[in-house]
Parts: sequence; C-alpha cells; structure tokens
Amino acid sequence: IYLDFFLSLLLFFGGIASFFLKEALRLERLLENLSSYTHPKPLKLSLFDLRDLLTEVIETFKLLYPSADLVLNYKGEEFNVYSDRDKLKQVLINLLENALQA
Repeated sequence: IYLDFFLSLLLFFGGIASFFLKEALRLERLLENLSSYTHPKPLKLSLFDLRDLLTEVIETFKLLYPSADLVLNYKGEEFNVYSDRDKLKQVLINLLENALQA
C-alpha cells in the first residue's frame, strides 16, 4: 500500500528504515492473512508477464536485503500467465523471505 513511501525512507535512512519496512510488510501480511480467513476475496485474474512480476519482487528484495545475491536469469521474450497478480506476488515474497531466513 505505502511501499513507494517506505522504499524512499529505506534509501534515505538506511538500516533503521529497512528494519521498519520489513516489519511493516510482515504486519501487513499478517493482517491480510487474518482478513482472508474471515472475508475471502475473489481472485482478480489477469494475463501478465511473469518476468515483470519476478523483476519487481527481486528489485524490492535487493533493497531490503543488500547482502543477498539475487539474480534473475531467464530466456525468451515473454512468459505470460493468467493468475491473480497480487496473490502470486505474495507467494513469491513469502518464498524469498523463507529462503533468505533459512
């Protein structure tokens, strides 16, 4: 929701902003998870290029975890998928966070 604002803070304030951003994102996910159990939302299906979504997630993680060596390698021009972009983004974020914390 306020990701652009928090990313600006991260660049400006460094480590403290990074901590607050990580915690804000974690709390936002917790609240979304709780809300999804009581008020399930219908999927918002759309066709989009998965590479664009992966690049967006990787670039965000490079800011949040500067020591992590994250590289995205792919072949071909497009990789279109028909899915709920926001929910798939959350899955990718969860996978990367779990991998980086393991």
